[in-house]
Amino acid sequence: ADSHEGEGASPPPLADIWVITPLQGHTGEFEAALRDHLAVRKAAGDPRDWDTYTVAVGEEVGTYGVRSCCFGWADHDAYMEWSNGTELQTHWNENVHPHVDSYEHYLDVIDWENSHWPTDGGDWNFVGVTKWNPKPGDGPARGEAIKKMSTMARENGWDSRWIWMSSMGGPANLMLAVPHKNFADMAPPEMSFYDFMVKHSSEEVASSTLQAFSNSFWGSEYTVYQ
Repeated sequence: ADSHEGEGASPPPLADIWVITPLQGHTGEFEAALRDHLAVRKAAGDPRDWDTYTVAVGEEVGTYGVRSCCFGWADHDAYMEWSNGTELQTHWNENVHPHVDSYEHYLDVIDWENSHWPTDGGDWNFVGVTKWNPKPGDGPARGEAIKKMSTMARENGWDSRWIWMSSMGGPANLMLAVPHKNFADMAPPEMSFYDFMVKHSSEEVASSTLQAFSNSFWGSEYTVYQ
């Protein structure tokens, strides 16, 4: 998001992410091959920047997320056409794939309207991602709650950055990503978000909004990526 240029305009809404699990005992070989492949992609003029994440805290330790953001729907068609005209897939198959156990592939669809990511950059090493499993039929109430919470946070100076998004592919989900410089930066704030909402609205508004949001999900999980 920080690489997006242009004032007053939201970045395009899509991110491409591959979740890769190396073969047991092949982590070192996989990382070396991945670094080499990314260098080959750069030399080939890959129009996308790719960031690689590992799971620092969560259920999928040992997996790697290779992610590129942000682009539009038509941009993805153009990128696939460019990629098909290269030998990069062959290079991957010959050099990286022998060390891979499994793949998952998703497109993240980003809700920039309700996100908060100022254009000034930041030095972050971690991203905390909360993923919820939404209940069918509760979308309107959930959307209204997200809009109310996000608007109140932005307009009243809640000291954080965040991005709302959902995955295209796999089970339906809603995700909230928050960047952190280190683990100390993950400590709970002195004022909870509930108290923040009470301060800038009322107990009734805070309670009803957060309850409408939480009641629209079956459950959640939290992962820290590095």
